[in-house]
Amino acid sequence: MNVAPGRSSARAWDLTAGRGWDARSLIYVAIVLNLLLFVRVAVIRSPFYSYQGPSGADRVYYYAYARSIVIDRDLDFSNEFAARPPSSGALVRNGRQLNKYPIGTPLIGLPAFAVTHAVVSGLRKIGVGLSADGYSAPYAMAFALSQLGLTLLGMWLLYLTLLRYFAAQAAAIAVVAAWFGTNALHYTAVDLMMSHAAALFSTAWCGYESVTLAESPVRPAKWCRVGLSCGLVGLVRYQNVVFLLVPAAAAFAVLSNSGLRGALTTAVLNVASAALGFAVAWLPQLAAWKAMFGSWMVNSYQREFEFTWMHPHILDILLRDPARGLVIWLPVLGIGVCGCLAYAAWRVNLVALAAGVAWLINLYIISAWWAWGSVAQRATFDFLLPVAVGLAAALTAFRDRGQLILIAVIAILVAWSVPFAAIGVPETMAGGTLVSSWLECLKALL
Repeated sequence: MNVAPGRSSARAWDLTAGRGWDARSLIYVAIVLNLLLFVRVAVIRSPFYSYQGPSGADRVYYYAYARSIVIDRDLDFSNEFAARPPSSGALVRNGRQLNKYPIGTPLIGLPAFAVTHAVVSGLRKIGVGLSADGYSAPYAMAFALSQLGLTLLGMWLLYLTLLRYFAAQAAAIAVVAAWFGTNALHYTAVDLMMSHAAALFSTAWCGYESVTLAESPVRPAKWCRVGLSCGLVGLVRYQNVVFLLVPAAAAFAVLSNSGLRGALTTAVLNVASAALGFAVAWLPQLAAWKAMFGSWMVNSYQREFEFTWMHPHILDILLRDPARGLVIWLPVLGIGVCGCLAYAAWRVNLVALAAGVAWLINLYIISAWWAWGSVAQRATFDFLLPVAVGLAAALTAFRDRGQLILIAVIAILVAWSVPFAAIGVPETMAGGTLVSSWLECLKALL
C-alpha cells in the first residue's frame, strides 16, 4: 500500500526538465502576490472588510475572544458585543450573550494581539495618543496578520506534502493552482478575520503530518504532532473534523504495515501519544465551554446544526447558483478532486483516497445544511490537499503537448479566479452576470 512513498523519482515535469529552475521560486512568487493582494485590497481599499475592527457576525465573535482574553482577562463578552454588535447568531443565556464559535482562530491571533496591547499601552504612558480599546487599527491588523502568516505557512506545508508524491515542479504548480484558482485566495489575502485562513493552515498541517507519518512510524513525538494537528482542525472549525479521515487513514496504514505487526506495545504507545496531542489541543475549547456554558462538552451551535440529509442542494451548489455556489471554480475543483481519486486508485494510496472522500463528504454536508448558500463558497475551500494532489497527478499524467495544453488551461482558470478574490462573489452578482461580476472585481483589484 502506497502511503508516503518519499519524493518522486520520476522524471520531472516534461516542460521544465533539465532547465534548472527551482520549483520553490514559484511558491515564493505566490506568497509575494498574496501579500500584494492583501495590501491592495485589505489595507488600501478594504471595501467590505473593516480593518478598523471586526464587522458582521463570524468576525465579531472570533475577535471578541482575543479582546476579552487580553484586555478584560475573562470570557464575558458584554462590552465587546456592545461595542461591536454581531449582525446575527446571538446566543443568550440568563441574560448573558455567549460566544458559540470555536476558539481556535482567536488563539492563533492571541500572541500578536497581546504584544500589540502591551506596545500600545506603553506608548500611551509616554504620551503617544493611540487608542488602547482593542478595536483600533493596530489591534485589528495584529489579528489579521497572525492569520495571514499562518495560512501562508500552510501553503508551504501543502507544497512539502505534495513533494512526497510528485516531482517538485508539478507539486509547486499544483499548489499555486489550487490556491489561486479557487476562492481560498479570498481568505488568505483579503478576509482574514474569518476562520478560513486558520482552517487552511490547520488542515494543511494535519495533511502534512499524516502523509509523513510513515516516515517516522515508531516515534511517539511524531504521533503526538499528528494528534495536535487533528485537534487544531476541530478547534478552528468544528465542521472540519470530517477531514480527520486523512490522519485516520494514515494511522491505519502505518499500524497495519507488516513491519509493525506484533509490536503491540509500540502501537499502543503511539496511539496514546496521538490521543494526548489531540487532548492538549482541545483543552482551550473545553475550558471555554466550561466557563461560558457550565459544561465541558456542549453543542454551542444548538439549532443551527440542522440538516436536510435527504434533500441536499448539491446541484444548486455545483451548477445552478453561481452567486452562492461553486460554478466559478468548478473546473479546478473537478480536475483536482477527480484527479485525486484517480491517483488514489492508480497508486493504491489510502491517504489520497481518504482526502478525496473527505472532500466529497464535506460537500454533501454543506449542501444538506439549511444555510448552505452562506457557506458553500467558504467552507468548501478549507481543505486544499485533494485538489492539489489531483492537479499534480494530472500534470504528471500528461506529456509534451498534452501537458502544455493542461498548463494553459490551468493558467486561464487561475486568471479567471483571481479577480473574484478582491471582493467576493455574492457582493458583486446581485442582478448581474458572472462576466459583469468578474469585471467589477477586476476593477477593484486594479
